[in-house]
Amino acid sequence: MTDRETFILKLDYKRSYFVRIIKRYFASYSGLPKQCWQGIGLGFVEATLVGVCFFLSLYFVNVLHFNIAMAGIIISFYGLGRVIGGLVGGKLSDTMPPELVSIGSLLVQAAAFFLLIKLKTFYFLIINLFILGVAAYGFIISNNVWVLNQCKHQELAKLKSLSMLHASSNLGIGLSALIVSVLSGYQFSSIFLLSGVLLFLSAIYLIYVERKKIYSESYVEEGVEQVSIQQTSVLGQNKKIVFMVLICLFFIGLIIAQLGTTYSIYLNNAFPSLGVSGVSILFALNSILIVVFQTPLVDFFGSYNKVLMIGVGAFLMGFGMFMLNFSFVFMMAIIACIIYTIGEMLFFSIAQLVCYQSSDEKKRGQSLGLFRMIFALSIFVGPATGGFIYHHLGANFVWDVCGIIGVACLMACHYYRKYG
Repeated sequence: MTDRETFILKLDYKRSYFVRIIKRYFASYSGLPKQCWQGIGLGFVEATLVGVCFFLSLYFVNVLHFNIAMAGIIISFYGLGRVIGGLVGGKLSDTMPPELVSIGSLLVQAAAFFLLIKLKTFYFLIINLFILGVAAYGFIISNNVWVLNQCKHQELAKLKSLSMLHASSNLGIGLSALIVSVLSGYQFSSIFLLSGVLLFLSAIYLIYVERKKIYSESYVEEGVEQVSIQQTSVLGQNKKIVFMVLICLFFIGLIIAQLGTTYSIYLNNAFPSLGVSGVSILFALNSILIVVFQTPLVDFFGSYNKVLMIGVGAFLMGFGMFMLNFSFVFMMAIIACIIYTIGEMLFFSIAQLVCYQSSDEKKRGQSLGLFRMIFALSIFVGPATGGFIYHHLGANFVWDVCGIIGVACLMACHYYRKYG
């Protein structure tokens, strides 16, 4: 065989290998019931529009001329609303069709954005933001429950759906930042009006879809619930597993809460020559990795022990933050961000699935609601906790604690892995 023939064979092999990778990547997005894409699409739209809330502090300070402390109080009530919304949304999704909860939540969010155009006083804004937070998490819970219900007993489809919901949410939040940057020059009222109108139209669309479904379905086929029954998880009802996952979630939420506080401050101080752009690069990298690789990654590890994978994800998140102790060059911060993001992608989708599958069939909405409530509570508590440690003990101690949390979660999940 000549050198030219050998070269051609190697080239053909590399080309076929690359084609197989591409096919496997796109195959990871297949296999979902058509109805799931409706929920994923609505989740993306809602995340894009409600992502505006991350920039409300600028509106309160620069436009309404509140001081930073007052703006922080108003925003904190939005966080408190999300905590309550987790419980309310989960409970309602178990007692009535979750799509009705989604419609109500979208309409309330639309009204809250319309009111933001008119409300200027401190106390009325607190009430409005609280209601907006309740409705925002009410929609997320009910929409997730509806999407998972469409997957019946197909566990891999549920895992893919949760991955897609997480990825679409991150994409929506990234897009909302672009919308704010473009429209803020026209006044924030334009942003609030656009958000309110689109949320209202989303609710109308969902009403239309539900009415169409009611009129078109004259019967439900018997035996549908038995399809793919072999794919049902062996998890079953196990309160210990749910409790363990929720404990891990709370502490992982404390790690995530550092992204908006100590993480940004540390990077800005560690790499002053990059300034805010350095922080922006890492946040953008996190979002891009989640959007591009969330579903394929979770699809690849979906057949592994799920409880153990939760621990691995938690460990990678903690280890990624721990690596900041050694971020003497910006490349190390990038590597730490990649490790952290891989852990985030594994942890959240699989943890939600385990909580959903391990709960009583009539209380799965409450389980997902409790999951979101615990996460919102940790995000509410985390900034103050991390800031206190950062101020009194230094940044390295914060990253050490993150690493310890990751190891502890891995050990707990390893102990309970027999249930996964």
